[in-house]
Amino acid sequence: MTGIYKRALGDDFYRLHPELGKKFGVQQRGLYRAVGKGHLEISGGKRWQWPFWKLGAKDHLFFPERGERVPFSIVTEAGCDKEGVDRVTWKRRFYFDGVTRAFDAVMYFDPPSGMIIDDLGKSGRVTSSLRLEAEEDGSLTIRSGRTWLNVGRWKLPVPAIFSPQVVVKERYDDEHQAFYVNVKVGSRLFGNLITYEGFAYTAYEGDY
Repeated sequence: MTGIYKRALGDDFYRLHPELGKKFGVQQRGLYRAVGKGHLEISGGKRWQWPFWKLGAKDHLFFPERGERVPFSIVTEAGCDKEGVDRVTWKRRFYFDGVTRAFDAVMYFDPPSGMIIDDLGKSGRVTSSLRLEAEEDGSLTIRSGRTWLNVGRWKLPVPAIFSPQVVVKERYDDEHQAFYVNVKVGSRLFGNLITYEGFAYTAYEGDY
């Protein structure tokens, strides 16, 4: 079985640093679970936006807190749904003083577009398409595309001016023997919303 990220990248998957290939090679059979822990610098956004962040926090989307050297964990696990579609769940936890915040997502590969589809939050009411690019230096860049709101059976496109624009850059640092990640979320209308970056040390469960 080919993992969803390998399907999205095709032969370019083999450009990735071997450790990135291992992490993004998670699949239902073989390597099926990766657990990372580390610290992040979290910044961005404006105070008037906090009520929206707090609302999103209830659905395990983003959150209002910011800080330096914020402990976090991330669990990536592969499986399939009742219809047999391969899916990868991402469960992120951010441990601020006095509160733990969550950011969850479920991803799957969309053959017609060749992109990854990302159902965000606990409810999955927000969906985004993701385009992956394996860089020449072995790093990975992920950029968001279109965004939809899922309302009942309806999938409503969000106008580009309101859609979040996400850029994720991840590489493996051989010196630290850890993954370095930089995530920026912004919008055309509101500018930078949140940025976080830092190192994560990752362990695996299952056979690779």
